[in-house]
Amino acid sequence: MRPVRGQNDPAPQGESMEKKVGYPVFMMGVALVLYALYAAHGVLSGLDEAPKILSFTSIKLPMGGAQVDLPLPPDFNKMANIFVYTLSCGFISLTGWLLGLLGIGLIKSVKTAPEAKK
Repeated sequence: MRPVRGQNDPAPQGESMEKKVGYPVFMMGVALVLYALYAAHGVLSGLDEAPKILSFTSIKLPMGGAQVDLPLPPDFNKMANIFVYTLSCGFISLTGWLLGLLGIGLIKSVKTAPEAKK
């Protein structure tokens, strides 16, 4: 029979190490989610400008044997850059969410099922 650990007993080495690693991982995940929210809010509210990732002037369409240049509206690049930036913020937020879940998993102690009584 396994002895029951009391409140004053120190935690086993493996369990305390998991908790020591779990808390920073959880906090890093929360920080990533908050950063992604802050960055996306700044761009979507108009306080900051989205970084210029994409730049299009026209689209070339094949028509018969020749190619036709279709000019794009001036706001197309801005809209495309905001879309790509929002996707990247979503990816950062998802990464933070998964890190937070990993940290929570390390913090929680694994409880085994009670032994069946005979």
